[in-house]
Amino acid sequence: MTCIIETLKKENLYKQKIKFLVDLEFKIGEQKIDVIISKDKGRLIEQEAVKNGIEL
Repeated sequence: MTCIIETLKKENLYKQKIKFLVDLEFKIGEQKIDVIISKDKGRLIEQEAVKNGIEL
């Protein structure tokens, strides 16, 4: 599963990502999830995440 995070808050992105993963695991259990923090929508990885990822 791939998830992309878009945030207006640019500080502490690493902490935001970890908190998101912990909260998500609590809700859906342990699963393989790739989380991408949106920085530049021109990046190929972000385009693929939007195209093929799962909206949470």
